[in-house]
Amino acid sequence: MSFFAKGLSCLCATVLLLISPSGHCDSKPVSGGAEITDGRAQKGTIFKGNYWNLGVDNIEYAVFDKTPYAFHLVGDHDNTMPGVPPASATMLWLTRDLGSVPCDNPVMPHVCPRESIVDMAPVPPNEVRTSIIVTPQAYVPCTWRDKPILAILSSPAENGRQAVTAGWDFDLSHEKIVRVPDAEVNCKNYAADKSLEDARKEHLQYFLNSKISELSKLGLRGLRKLGKIIKDDVSYGTDDNNPAVKLEMHQIQYDGMTVAATAQHGGGFNGFYVSEVTITSPKWSVQRGLIVGSTKKQVQQTLGRGVYTECVGCSAASARVLSYSDEEQIFSLRFTFDSEDKVTSIEWQAAYP
Repeated sequence: MSFFAKGLSCLCATVLLLISPSGHCDSKPVSGGAEITDGRAQKGTIFKGNYWNLGVDNIEYAVFDKTPYAFHLVGDHDNTMPGVPPASATMLWLTRDLGSVPCDNPVMPHVCPRESIVDMAPVPPNEVRTSIIVTPQAYVPCTWRDKPILAILSSPAENGRQAVTAGWDFDLSHEKIVRVPDAEVNCKNYAADKSLEDARKEHLQYFLNSKISELSKLGLRGLRKLGKIIKDDVSYGTDDNNPAVKLEMHQIQYDGMTVAATAQHGGGFNGFYVSEVTITSPKWSVQRGLIVGSTKKQVQQTLGRGVYTECVGCSAASARVLSYSDEEQIFSLRFTFDSEDKVTSIEWQAAYP
């Protein structure tokens, strides 16, 4: 199982920095004493991870860092079209975390967040499928009075620029949602940041396979000279597509780096490739100035927003992860962060055909 599959096996709150179809993993209505609701969303409602009980689907969700608060942008649930995201957002909730409890849904045997709706606000008419949602947690957010806010922008751009459909600030100290004047929403920095995406994509394409390519070129003999080897676990097998090709698979552990490599022999074919690399120490060089110890902001500034995941109930080693991959899903990359958003490990994986 790849590290991406492992990350999806636990209940996660995925923060896509622009737009995501759903913030929670439950797919069926839940019931039980953990919820306090009459089936309508209102201030004071306590719910447990599933929005269908309240007649809505979650469109966008993000937690305010180091607080018990989160926002939820929701739309009306259509019982006739299950699994289809709402066409428009209708309400914005501000919620307070009441702690995690076991999920009622038997297919999700992990923990679910239990939240109380502390404030609500209507959302003006919008077409969410063609809109851009910029969260306060975005790498370059829209602002109001120099404070990051939640904004909905039209897309495609109107007259060469995105028009502001709506913007909200969150007064967490008073548990209030504040609707801000559209004309005062500043998304200039966000728009300028978009112009850097092509450069970031180039950096990402290079970064995705650079470490694997660099180590593959060394061959097994070169890897053994790279540094002091703590352990080299070797296993043997045959190629699924050509049984005449014998495989010699190595899991080489250094101080602060682990490399998975395979040597191929026989059947008129000889080869060597690295399929996985994990770095956990800044002593090992990494391209583009990114190292173990870099901040999440530095990573996103260099490679783009990626997909950021916070996994409730997961171990610290997989609780905060920023993931990238190429369009063909051959090369994957993930950064794991500590509670201060500093990189603790960098992992490359190649899924060779």
